[in-house]
Amino acid sequence: RLCEQMTCRRQLIESNGIQMKMIAREARDEDAIFLVELLSQLGHPLSQEDVRDKLQTFTGAGYRLIVCEMDQKVVGFIALHWFDKFHSLGKTGRITAFCVEQGVRQIGVGGILLGAAEQVFTENGCREIEVTTNMKRLRTPGFYTKHGFEQHSHHFVKVLTNSSANL
Repeated sequence: RLCEQMTCRRQLIESNGIQMKMIAREARDEDAIFLVELLSQLGHPLSQEDVRDKLQTFTGAGYRLIVCEMDQKVVGFIALHWFDKFHSLGKTGRITAFCVEQGVRQIGVGGILLGAAEQVFTENGCREIEVTTNMKRLRTPGFYTKHGFEQHSHHFVKVLTNSSANL
């Protein structure tokens, strides 16, 4: 659907003398097996069943999951959510998860996914994009600043121990 709703992002890259095509598109159920591996690399192991449930959520209003495919294999994803903030006009786009397979980092996969995300957010009336990165990911802040992001705030998390999601 992404290729139908927006300009499908395609990029030709060359690696070790071999040309490969990268395509950004909306995630499909059959991508779950690849997404399980990518989430594990990110440090968030989920089952295929859990990932399929998440795929359903991310087809709903205000959500989108975009993958990057190379050689018929999903090598990266970016999870998007957009919403209104009470204290400002326009919507905020939030990158809720973002991962590129370890073996293909630094060849443009992240950039193509981020470009697709910006297009989705713009089409949905967002005036800004926000993202949080784990402090242990030392190279990630440089990626975001390279793509025009600025650090504006501190992010705090409190785990709710009595939540049904934790039981």
